[in-house]
Amino acid sequence: MSIDPLLELARNKKLTGAQLLASEAIYTGYIIVTDGIGLYRIHVMERYDKGTQHHENVKAVVLERSYRKWARKVRNLDQCIDMIVLRASPNEVDRARHQRNGKAYETLVIALDEYCSIRGWV
Repeated sequence: MSIDPLLELARNKKLTGAQLLASEAIYTGYIIVTDGIGLYRIHVMERYDKGTQHHENVKAVVLERSYRKWARKVRNLDQCIDMIVLRASPNEVDRARHQRNGKAYETLVIALDEYCSIRGWV
């Protein structure tokens, strides 16, 4: 069983709790945005649902909007997606892109801090 690189970074105190929460929110936002049918369903339900799932629909819309805003602002989006969604380690990203060791980690931290800022968590 492989270890999740982001959880490992958090265990080693290289990511804060807020940054780890941001990574999970980004992951969920990415899934919502890239699943076109699901995204349409969320918008329709958000407009018309008066039932008990309204809270979940609003949460999904917040995650989607926050993800889109973050994706427009963040630098090196492709590297961030590799690490946050595909769960590549920063070292794997550095090697794949032939960049200095530690560059992907720096990119990740800046990107997660940006998401925290967007959500008002800092």
